[in-house]
Amino acid sequence: MRLNGNKEIIEMIRSLAILDSLNKLEIIIILSLIFSGIFCFALSYYYLLFFLYLLLIYIYFWGLKSAIYPIIIGYLTLTSDINPSIRIIFNVFAFAFLMFIFLKEYGFDFSRYKKLPNKVISLGFVVLLSMAIPTIFSENISISLIEISKQILFFIICYFLYSTLKSDDDIRNLYRTLIVTGLILSVGVALQIFFGVSLFGQKGYVSLLGVSGFYENPNALGLFLITCIIVLYSYITIYKPKRFSKHFHCLTFLFLIITLLLTNSRTAIFATIISLLYYLFIFRRKLFYKIIFASFIIITLILIIPSTYKLLSLYLRFERVFDNTRQYFWDISYSIIKENWLLGIGPGMFEEYIYKFLPVKLGGFFESQIWWARNGTSHNFFLFRFTEMGLLGLFSSFYFVYIFFNFTNKVIKKTKDVYEKYYKIAVSFKAIGIGLLFRSLLESNGLITHGWITRDLPFWVVFIVLIYIHEKINVLDLKNNA
Repeated sequence: MRLNGNKEIIEMIRSLAILDSLNKLEIIIILSLIFSGIFCFALSYYYLLFFLYLLLIYIYFWGLKSAIYPIIIGYLTLTSDINPSIRIIFNVFAFAFLMFIFLKEYGFDFSRYKKLPNKVISLGFVVLLSMAIPTIFSENISISLIEISKQILFFIICYFLYSTLKSDDDIRNLYRTLIVTGLILSVGVALQIFFGVSLFGQKGYVSLLGVSGFYENPNALGLFLITCIIVLYSYITIYKPKRFSKHFHCLTFLFLIITLLLTNSRTAIFATIISLLYYLFIFRRKLFYKIIFASFIIITLILIIPSTYKLLSLYLRFERVFDNTRQYFWDISYSIIKENWLLGIGPGMFEEYIYKFLPVKLGGFFESQIWWARNGTSHNFFLFRFTEMGLLGLFSSFYFVYIFFNFTNKVIKKTKDVYEKYYKIAVSFKAIGIGLLFRSLLESNGLITHGWITRDLPFWVVFIVLIYIHEKINVLDLKNNA
């Protein structure tokens, strides 16, 4: 058979594909075989197998597309700090599963694929270019290539999720997914407090503060809760649940706030406060001023009463505001930048340079703390990208911030007084962005961290929804102007 062009090649590929002809039962059977094959190599992880069979039941009742929601929950729980083997297995499975859903919906007809705005494409290009060029000059190219691969896979996952957005119900379901994930992680904290254990036998802490549940680091849980709490609060104000549902969501909101306080993550707590205050300033101006006034009175009383001041100082660790490992990470970063300001040291290479510029004595407390927290890299988003990727990395970090707030401001401007629901969603997303931007001055993860799913995905779910609304508003504007 002679092919006369790309169209015939595409048609041949599509004719060989059977995805479009599968019914629900056939899909269940095929997925069952895939799952069984994967877990022939992981029989000891019985709870993952249990998760997958629950997923099959979920698919049977709610359809294949809806399976993306438990997949997101799995990404944010099962790929945490529980077990590296579990993380690898689940990531492989989840990516293959999302690709299956995508191909079932779009096949190989590239003309049907959802188009991204040019600015989003340019952002992806800038991020990957800022990683690729420093990789060429990295002392360990293999490590940097792995980091680039992770970032590419992360962007593909985000595109798969973006491609599933078709209606406002999908936005609502993503909201619910983040809320349910927040509940699961908060239950993990409760288990750790009351039973002294974390998920799957992971050793827990006995202290009531600094708990992290299913995560190893309380700051990681706090990072997720910033997004989750704002999403939940905006969900209550946007969708206005009634009766039992309203009470349930309000109790969940309180539960998440308590969990956040128990993490004792100062950056997450202040970031959440900033985000909530911004949202209230826009929609509940009187309540905003009342909270500011009440907070001023309460803080004044706390400061003038020695016993309450001592408790607050103990909780916020005033004595460690400037005397902590974060300062040493900044010192290491500055030392690296002095010698590698143009191209950086390469993606993922910060850990390899810690002992070259270590500012503390070997064998001491701070040396062990620096090594334990090494995944936090520079503890500043902009410094992190500057250190590893030089000027290109620094530019990509500022360009990322510009693109996100450019989208939020455009959507806010276009939807105000026209599309109330979209307007509130956009304002809540801007509130999340402001809170995370504040946090990024003291932490490096949670925005673009070389495809670190548990840290970056919550924000990117928000960004995906924002892009969808932006494109939908543009389409509505074109129809109205036609």
